[in-house]
Amino acid sequence: MVNTNNIGSTLAQRDALVGYAVDPSALGRVETQLFVDGGLLTGEPDINNYPTDVNLAKVADDANALVAKLNQTGRPGWQTFAGQKLMAASKGLTWSGDQVTFAGGICTLSPYESGLLRDGPGVGDRETYVNQNLGPVPVTQVFEAIGQTAVGRSVVVLEDELWGSKVATLLGLCDEAGKERTAEAAKNRNDRAMAVTQRLRQLLLPGAEPIQVVRDSEVMADLRESTDEFLGQLGLPVDLNDTYRYVYAGMYSSVWAGVLERAGYLPPNDTLVIYEPTKHFTTVSGRYGGSGEPGSREVPEMRFRGQMLAQAPFGVTGSANESVGLIGYVEPLLPNGRRFSNVMSPDTMPNSSNYQDFDFGRFPLPSFVPGGDTMTSKVWRRGQQYQYLDTTGDTVLNRNPAFLWGTFYPPTPQLAERLQKMVKIAADCRSTSRLRTEGLAPAERKAVSAEIRARSSAEMAEVASTVIAELERITRAMFKEES
Repeated sequence: MVNTNNIGSTLAQRDALVGYAVDPSALGRVETQLFVDGGLLTGEPDINNYPTDVNLAKVADDANALVAKLNQTGRPGWQTFAGQKLMAASKGLTWSGDQVTFAGGICTLSPYESGLLRDGPGVGDRETYVNQNLGPVPVTQVFEAIGQTAVGRSVVVLEDELWGSKVATLLGLCDEAGKERTAEAAKNRNDRAMAVTQRLRQLLLPGAEPIQVVRDSEVMADLRESTDEFLGQLGLPVDLNDTYRYVYAGMYSSVWAGVLERAGYLPPNDTLVIYEPTKHFTTVSGRYGGSGEPGSREVPEMRFRGQMLAQAPFGVTGSANESVGLIGYVEPLLPNGRRFSNVMSPDTMPNSSNYQDFDFGRFPLPSFVPGGDTMTSKVWRRGQQYQYLDTTGDTVLNRNPAFLWGTFYPPTPQLAERLQKMVKIAADCRSTSRLRTEGLAPAERKAVSAEIRARSSAEMAEVASTVIAELERITRAMFKEES
């Protein structure tokens, strides 16, 4: 569980990767984003205050209570995938017994991959790319699909139609034959990602019911009509060119509950809980342009969210969203808090092509080109260079590749136990060094500190090897049939 002690000081220290609850010092930039950017999880469209100790303690306490509820399965030993990384939930979220359905979704391509296609297309020969079904499945596509729990039911939407059309446009394959081929390629990639997600579920929750799968093409007619009707009820104009409205306005509101119920995926008395990464709920507000820099452009998504929070708050009796709730968990991040799938190529992480030989003793860091908007720059994506952290004995945890990959992955009991050992070694190294060097002359202090670090480093490397072994086990179990 999240330890709320000394959150303020540990936020400043940032000596472990953000968002991982095996260590109280791992609460970091995600909470900052949550309170600075605002969004559906906070119940406000925009919050400008930097998070205080009280804010963060409240997030941690709410997370503790919700993790306990997610683990009320009646079956000892079952873990939650996102529970250890859970950050926040919509206000007043609750459900009765087992009357809850958790919802998530699989995006066909990561923001990084979509950016390559926008660059025109940046994936080599486009025909080959489509014929290879849009490339390998990276672990981020699986980890960001849905938070896994054995409570109630779970359902994931595969966005075949939405992404097939988007990929066809990005690749310039807009004739009927091209659209048909890209739609089939998107469907294939989504199916492969879903198969890996199901295997991960069985690894984490042995014997749990499989996730229900709904294809967007199956419910798209209802989703389109219901979304536009809902926007009209909120008094917002319907932009017929904004097909993304079916996602942000349709799939993150009571519209989605109605669509799923009518399609037979949501029992009538169930609460629908959308259980996804925080990035889907805490986007940049209308005060910013698309790059996140200050500007005056107003984002339709945030106009919708502001109106919906005012007129139809989640979990409030009588609200249109009365039986809908949200849970946000931390997606894989870089040590600086950037979202991994936004800025990193699938080749830099375990995927369905490289998983058998992937080296967890090296963690990639991007080298951003100076100047410009690095999140959208063609030069940055095309000329991306990587530096690697490769010292598994490093006692500074946000430089230790084994620890970084460990916090990237879902915390199986074995993985969590081994990461906790790494946390303890790092903490003991710091405290021992402080105690033994107090009052020493600079030269002597340096020598004693080096001796302590050397011993701790050897111990850290030994535990890191067991973390890597567990990561290899999880990865092979997930991708074993995807070679």
